[in-house]
Amino acid sequence: MLKELTSIVIDGYLPNQTDFRQRLNECPSEIQDEFKRLIIDPLLAVVESFNQTPRPTAALTIGAHSDRLDSPALSREECRIQEVNESIARVKSADLGIFQILSETSPLALPADWADLDNVAITTVYAGAANLIHSSDALSDFQRQQNRRVIISLVCFLP
Repeated sequence: MLKELTSIVIDGYLPNQTDFRQRLNECPSEIQDEFKRLIIDPLLAVVESFNQTPRPTAALTIGAHSDRLDSPALSREECRIQEVNESIARVKSADLGIFQILSETSPLALPADWADLDNVAITTVYAGAANLIHSSDALSDFQRQQNRRVIISLVCFLP
């Protein structure tokens, strides 16, 4: 039975910034608290349910986005490659960072990575600059930072 569906956006990345934990730590405390409440706490409830029958499960999706690279020195294809590479690095960092936070928060000794948690499925998606929030020709730094983001969605299935 579907019990919980939550989602949060961590945006505000600077150009070439991909470190998820650094970005999360730079966010206002309200965002950090919301991340804990919406993502970490429900994940903890699932991973710490090893003795329940039937066991709760969860599906975690992490999507990373970059801003459009407007460099006259590069071809459009070179720009796209850099945009995709930035979002790949961002999604990998978020994947690792979320698992580290989960491990540090849990009173249990968790396995080494997601693959060893049999009741959590994880999907990572990188979009480069294919799904911009702002796409006009003249963007402010703030608008570009909103384009550079990680979207984390969690679905928990609780018996």
